[in-house]
Amino acid sequence: MKRIFGFLAVAAFAGMLFAANVFAASSGNFSATTDNMQCTINSANGSFATGSTSSTGGKVWEIGDNEITVQIANGSGTTLIVTPSLVTGLFTDNTISSKNSTSIQDVGIQIQVNVTPAPGSNVLPAQIKIAPVTDGDSSNGSDTGATCVPNPGGSASCVIYDQRFIQVTSTVLSQLSGCSALSGGTCFELVESTLSAHSFNFYVQAPGGSYTFDVDAQLFIGNNNTVGGGSVVGCAGPGTVTVQQVKNFSFNSTITF
Repeated sequence: MKRIFGFLAVAAFAGMLFAANVFAASSGNFSATTDNMQCTINSANGSFATGSTSSTGGKVWEIGDNEITVQIANGSGTTLIVTPSLVTGLFTDNTISSKNSTSIQDVGIQIQVNVTPAPGSNVLPAQIKIAPVTDGDSSNGSDTGATCVPNPGGSASCVIYDQRFIQVTSTVLSQLSGCSALSGGTCFELVESTLSAHSFNFYVQAPGGSYTFDVDAQLFIGNNNTVGGGSVVGCAGPGTVTVQQVKNFSFNSTITF
C-alpha cells in the first residue's frame, strides 16, 4: 500500500507540474490601456453632468489613452482576444408641439477595432483575420456618423454597443389650444437618459509580427430624426481595452473563423 501510495503521489505531482506548464503556456501575453473619462447623469434634468458628451453624429471617442502594440508569435493556433469595455450613455428628448405632431429620435454608439501592421511590414490586410466579420452600422443609410473604414493597410471590425429609437406621435396634444402656454410651445415632452456598461470580444489572427490596435467609439444619429422635435446626446467613458494573446494546443478544438 505504501508503494502504491507513493507512486500515486509522484504521478499526481507530475500531473500538477504538467498542468501548471500548460496553464502558464496558455496564459499568453497581456496588454491593456484605460480611459478615465466618466459619464454621469444629472438627476435634476436627465442630462449628462460630466464626461465626454456630444450631440453631433460622427463624434469619435478614443478608448484608452494610448494605442496598444502587440507582437504576435509565429506558428499556427495563435489568436488575439481584443476586449473593449466601455460605459455608454444615451440621452433622448422627444417633444410634440403645435408644429410637430410626431417626434422621432434615434441615437447610438458603435465600437470599432482597428488592427494595423507595423510600418515596413509585408503583411496584407487580407492576411489579418478579425471576427466578427461585420461592417457594424456603416451600411445603414438611415443614420449618419458611424463608419467602419480600417486604417490604411489594416483591417477593422465594428459592433454597435448601444442604440435607442423612440417615436412619439399625438395628433390630439398638438391641437390643444393651451399648449402654447408651455415652454417653447411644447405640448408634450419625453426625456430619457441611460448609462450602460458593455463588453465584447473580438478575435484576431495574423502572421507573426508587430501590430497596433486602435479602438474608437463613434456616435451615430438617425437621419430621420425630427428637426425641432427634440434632441439627442451620446456619452462615452470610462473605458478599457484589453489585448490577450492565447495559444491553442493539439487537444483543443481548432480555432477557425
